[in-house]
Amino acid sequence: GKYTNEMSLANGCDWCNPGAYSKEFVDVHGGAKTFVCLPCAPGTFAERPGQTSCDSCAEGRYLEVSGSSTCSFCWVGSYQTASGETACIECSAGHALPELWTTMQQINIKGILDWVPVLGSGSVDACGCDKGARTNEGGECVKGSEGLLCIGMGYFEIQEGYYSDTA
Repeated sequence: GKYTNEMSLANGCDWCNPGAYSKEFVDVHGGAKTFVCLPCAPGTFAERPGQTSCDSCAEGRYLEVSGSSTCSFCWVGSYQTASGETACIECSAGHALPELWTTMQQINIKGILDWVPVLGSGSVDACGCDKGARTNEGGECVKGSEGLLCIGMGYFEIQEGYYSDTA
């Protein structure tokens, strides 16, 4: 819709749509109080119609554009530790083999532990090596080598018929 700062030109009243909030302002011809709908800024959202303020996107979420009613989860391989942000931080930033980094969490299904990819991470602690990769001595993710079953987040199992001479 169109907005005006003159009460005499206003043609109705309605709730602000989701993605916008209601803000008070003064009419230019005499100080009458009225309200205008303004879009929520990037990193903030208004889920319901008629909100008087916008909410910040939570940790693990982001919003690049203004005027939205929901935030997006950080994608697999990224995280965000702060609220109200417009982007997520890539786990792979500054690493030699970025394709080997991801975000995962360990789950238990009927007594079997497994690492699965996770969206919406709010902590760098969810970053680690993807399945098929392990962490080397320098903390970098590298492809697994023969005899290692790399199960995710840098954890690995030595396969039958192989051994390790390191503690």
